[in-house]
Amino acid sequence: MNSATMVIGQLGLPPHQLRGQTAVVTGAGGGIGYEAARALLWLGAQVVIAEIDAAAGAEAARRLGQAFDPERLAFVEADVGDERSVEALAKTA
Repeated sequence: MNSATMVIGQLGLPPHQLRGQTAVVTGAGGGIGYEAARALLWLGAQVVIAEIDAAAGAEAARRLGQAFDPERLAFVEADVGDERSVEALAKTA
């Protein structure tokens, strides 16, 4: 994906600035969460998509995995209102 197709690429931030960092993005199955995950991947971070909607999370991971290195991406079905779910998310991250 080239920087011309990403708004973040127009902000003067160098790609791969977050290489070696891991970000957990809740609600990344769509909307702002998805775009945040996409921007973080562009910046070089490893991204864990945390989404309560399993289908939306899996689809987001699939789409992002086509645009970026899928080895830097994980999906965890998670409900951040549930302590056990958050603990499982933290283990994955």
